[in-house]
Amino acid sequence: MENHRRADEYYYDEYDRRTIADLKEKEQALIGARKLYVKAVEEDEKDLVAKYVALNRRFIDAGVEWARSREMEVKNRMAADERKDGMVKRAKVPENIRCGTCGEEMFVELSDFIDESYDLVFFFACPAHHAPRRAVYANRREYVLPESRCGHCKGRVSSKKKKSRNKIIFTDTCLACGKVDKRELVIGKRKVLPIEDAERQKYCIDFIGRRSFTEDLQALVNIKLMADAEMPGWKEGDLGEERVVRPEMLNVAALEQRLTGELEKSGFVKLQFEKPKTGRFLTMGFSVQDSGNHDADQSIKKIKQLISGSLLLTNWRLMSGLECTLGYLTGQLKGYSNGEDLNKLAQELSAKKRGL
Repeated sequence: MENHRRADEYYYDEYDRRTIADLKEKEQALIGARKLYVKAVEEDEKDLVAKYVALNRRFIDAGVEWARSREMEVKNRMAADERKDGMVKRAKVPENIRCGTCGEEMFVELSDFIDESYDLVFFFACPAHHAPRRAVYANRREYVLPESRCGHCKGRVSSKKKKSRNKIIFTDTCLACGKVDKRELVIGKRKVLPIEDAERQKYCIDFIGRRSFTEDLQALVNIKLMADAEMPGWKEGDLGEERVVRPEMLNVAALEQRLTGELEKSGFVKLQFEKPKTGRFLTMGFSVQDSGNHDADQSIKKIKQLISGSLLLTNWRLMSGLECTLGYLTGQLKGYSNGEDLNKLAQELSAKKRGL
């Protein structure tokens, strides 16, 4: 029997194809709104701008959500298929299943799971090619195909099918309300083209580690609160002809001291750092324990707010990929020391401050 578990690349490509298709659809709506704005008369501009902003927010938030869910969903799919393979391996094929027409013992044609329910069904065929085939669970209980119902009124439907060279057309007609529904099933395997590198970069990779629209707004609020409170992190200096806000430079020891104090105030204890990895950036794993009685999602949300807020005006950033198991949280931090990167951080902070 065919294995359900595929190569890792299959699952990532499948997820990325769905991501690209969804974001392309949202992007087309965004492009359409932009074209309408260009052609609009002055009195319509305000409404069109509001529509464009809403569509842009939808596009960005969807991209961020796809990127954040990628690893977890792919791993869940892999685990589900591994579980199916284990169930198939352990399952005992029902014996003495006989054809309802000639009485001959039937043979297993294939096995599959119904509706992701982990209910394994064996499909039997007659050696003399008599219809109908039979579908039987591992416990010999007959699988009965659910009766089709109208999606509009839930009434019974009459189904017909028409087969052409490369597709089958199913026509369901409701016997109660008369509604007609047509579906097409393409016969044979469709050629799956490889994902273009440029599309994967634009719609998948570029969203990794990016903040959502709402999170950007919250960051602006945090900057204003810190500026109003005259936080020591605001360091002003010249960059070209423009006054900029320079990020506060923290070495690893100062970083540990700052985070330990901030986190302990909120019940996160035993902060520990892993050995840093050096390069253009300094990346460093960390772990911390939540002493409160929170579920994993609450712990991750809280620690993310605390660390991002505490490091907002520094040369350190929290990377995506926080994980929590039984109150034990792990994540990674990225430290900037390169002059070009620090200038970009300074310009970003200055632009946000001017926008307040």
